Amino acid sequence: MLSADLEPRITDAFRTHGQGHVLRHLASLAARAREELLAQLAEVDLALMARLIASKGDDKTDLSRLAPAPYVALGAPSTDARAHGESLLRGVEQLRTHHHYIEIARGRVMPHEAYYRNSGYYYFFGHYYCARVLQVAPAGARRDLLVRWLAEQMVIDQNPDGSWFDYPLYGYGFAYATGYAMRTLELLTPLVEAQCADGDPAAPGTAPRR
Repeated sequence: MLSADLEPRITDAFRTHGQGHVLRHLASLAARAREELLAQLAEVDLALMARLIASKGDDKTDLSRLAPAPYVALGAPSTDARAHGESLLRGVEQLRTHHHYIEIARGRVMPHEAYYRNSGYYYFFGHYYCARVLQVAPAGARRDLLVRWLAEQMVIDQNPDGSWFDYPLYGYGFAYATGYAMRTLELLTPLVEAQCADGDPAAPGTAPRR
């Protein structure tokens, strides 16, 4: 059940920073999409998100891109290391939980034709920043699970010819997506290797101990 004061808090946060177009986007969504997006917004720092959108100077940014994006947490300054670490982990967990928002748009050739007005051109870009978040997130069982999830997602998304693809992008879509996917895996490799070295039976590529 969503908090009764959630929508007023969203309105206050985005109006403060002159982001009326974000509120119009939220109001335009169908009931189910609106409810799911509100559930995501309940988990993020609304004031920080509003400042980030305002700093972009972009009047077309919609919440479906930013609500699950780990870079919201990555860019959050905090004097409390424990709180910041929790924010990083929760940001990636939100991406994993709501992954269908961007997954349904991957590979579609028309921009924003998918549900929730989503598009695929930032799919691998977002996963790359997710890997960057995991690099600096606190080590432990939660991060290990997220590292495994992201590495396995990259494998799932790989095409039979070894490439990756999320959006046509003027003819260089395969190169763009493959580059970001490979950089994502490059960032994850040391984290996966550390799990393997520790003998984690669930780590990718690790044989179970007998």
